[in-house]
This record gives sequence, C-alpha cells and structure tokens, in this order.
Amino acid sequence: MRMTLALAVAGALVAGGARAQFGDVQKPVSFGIRAGVHMPKNTDNGKNWTAVGLDARMNMGFLPVVGGQEIALDYLGKSKDNRVVGVTLVQRYSSPTLVPGQPKPYFGLGFGVYDARWKTTTLGVTTVEKKTSAGVKALAGIDLKGGLYLQGDYHYPFSGIAKEARGLAITAGMRF
Repeated sequence: MRMTLALAVAGALVAGGARAQFGDVQKPVSFGIRAGVHMPKNTDNGKNWTAVGLDARMNMGFLPVVGGQEIALDYLGKSKDNRVVGVTLVQRYSSPTLVPGQPKPYFGLGFGVYDARWKTTTLGVTTVEKKTSAGVKALAGIDLKGGLYLQGDYHYPFSGIAKEARGLAITAGMRF
C-alpha cells in the first residue's frame, strides 16, 4: 500500500515537472487523476484502503470567486470483493490568486451515488452483499504548480453496506 502511494506521488511529480514548462492556465474543462489512501471510520475491515479517483472539472472563468462544478468517480477498497465506488457531483469554491501560478486552495460539497460490494465469511459461510446508496462528499484541496494537486475527501454514504466506507481519503493527483 505504501509503495503504491509512493509510486503514484512520484509519477505525479515527474509528470508535473514536464507540464510546468507550459504554464498554469485555467481551462474551462480539465481532467484529473489521483491516488492515495482511504481511512474508513469503521476499521473492522482494515485501517487503510486504496483510494483512486478520476474527475472532470468545469471552471467558470467569468466567476473566479465562485469556482465550478466537479464530476468525480472514486474507488475506495481493500480488494475486488470489498469495495465502494462513488459517482458524485460537487460544487467547488475557491478564491482568485493574486499571482498566476501560485497554489490555490479550494473546498466543495456535493452529492452522489455509492455502489458497494462486500464479501464476508462467517463460520465458513461466504456471503456477498451488493447495495447502492445515495450519499454526500465534502472535499478540500490545493492546486499546486504544474497541474499537481492534493485533495482530501470525506465520503458519507447514507445507508446499506456502503456505510462501511464512511471516512477520509487523502490523495495526490495530476490535472490535465
């Protein structure tokens, strides 16, 4: 797990260095990929899970203080048998930076759908539970130079087995 996170961060840093020569331009639509660790509130299934995310950001250039919307796909899991996948729509807020290219903090809140698959074995009997639930996602992060960004997400599925994934994900990513 630590090796996966270290490789993801190293890859993002290398790619960011290559991208930095082109400058930081606020695009109307940008795409991001991120990886890190998810720490579920319920640690019965382990303290650290894998967190991987893809997102599309729609930036409103004429309203720089407001921010924009983000559609995200998040994978939170221990294995193919114990995982939660969320699709969320988030309203992001940020403030304009005085100097272009400087780190830019942001935060947001949104809602979405979480799909869970959970396999358990009790007294030699294996059961697989599948459940889809609505939920909310809160996020805070910072856009760094060269397309790099760091983000923390709090996932809160409302019901069913997806509740096992309630918790904080810390990720590092690259925006294209």
